Parts: sequence; C-alpha cells; structure tokens
Amino acid sequence: MGGDFYDFFIRDEKLFFCIGDVSGKGVPAALVMATTLSQFRNVTTYEEDLEKIIQSINKATCANNETVIFVTFFVGVLDLQSGQLQYCNAGHNKPFFVSDSITELPAKPDLPLGIDDGVAYVVREHVVPTGSMLFLYTDGLTEAMNAQREQFGRKRLADNLKSSLNCKNQIDEMTQAVHEFVNNAPQSDDLTMLAIKV
Repeated sequence: MGGDFYDFFIRDEKLFFCIGDVSGKGVPAALVMATTLSQFRNVTTYEEDLEKIIQSINKATCANNETVIFVTFFVGVLDLQSGQLQYCNAGHNKPFFVSDSITELPAKPDLPLGIDDGVAYVVREHVVPTGSMLFLYTDGLTEAMNAQREQFGRKRLADNLKSSLNCKNQIDEMTQAVHEFVNNAPQSDDLTMLAIKV
C-alpha cells in the first residue's frame, strides 16, 4: 500500500484538482492518504477559497498526528471559462506547464501538510491559455532509478512532454519512457501522474 494520490472534479465551471504524496509506506501512509482525499472532497464541495481549502485540509492532517506523517500536496482551482488558475503548493514537486515551450509552473513550495497547523499557505495565480497542458507528478517519476542507480530526473521528464499530445497519450508516453529507462530495475517508489489540458 502506498501513499500517492490524486483527485479532480468540476463544479460551477471550475476544475478542482489535487495531487499528493504521503511520507512513509504501508497502512499508516494509506490511512493518511484516504483522510486527505476525503478532506479535499468534503471541503471543496462547498468552499472555493483556496486558502481556506488548504488550511482546513492541513489542520485535519495535523490533528492526532502522533507519528508525524506529512503530505506533500499540490491543489488547484482552474476556471474553465477564463483559464485563470489558482494554486497552492505544500512541499510538492513543481508541475510542468506545456505550451509553445516546456517550463515549470512558478510554485515555490510551502511546508507540507501535517507539520504545523498554523502555516499560512500562499495562493498563486497563473493564466492557462487554451490548448496548453499542466503536467503534475509525484517524485516516484523523477526519482525512478535504472540498474546503474541513475535517476530519471526532471530533464528526461521535460524532454518527454509534448504539447501536441492529449492527456491520455501524454501519460502513456511518459509511462513508457520511464519503464524503458528503468528497464528491469525494481520500482523504488509509487509513481503518479496527472495531466490537465485546457
């Protein structure tokens, strides 16, 4: 049982989405993952203010967290009409922004969830033009190792991103690329990807 997760849904012409990675393995990580996903769904059902959303999820993650399990977490709200994206990054990998060029979305990471229930998370904004893609992932992708203990890394990730692909094909091609790189080496971590094309 692992701790990677993602979720998304559309409400009032806005796409609510998240991706995360729970520290540790096994049952404790899986329980925290399930709790975080449940909190995301519960809060975003009625709340649109991203700062309130992430603060609520963080407080729930901090509560009764004696084992100090933390969660790297990226959450966003995308207005499907205007392309306006609001997002918070709680210690997670920066997503890639795929359009005419391949760049990382400006997202200096704040503290992961579950460490401090008083953290003030920064809400950032970015306009996502029609036809562009957001590519989100957990560190199991960039840290995937081959038999020589080389990591897949962000450069290989960026080299395999293509603006011409739809979301499913992009995920399929990235999966194939990382499997070819790793070859027969054992998988060291969970690997989760989420692609969003406007």
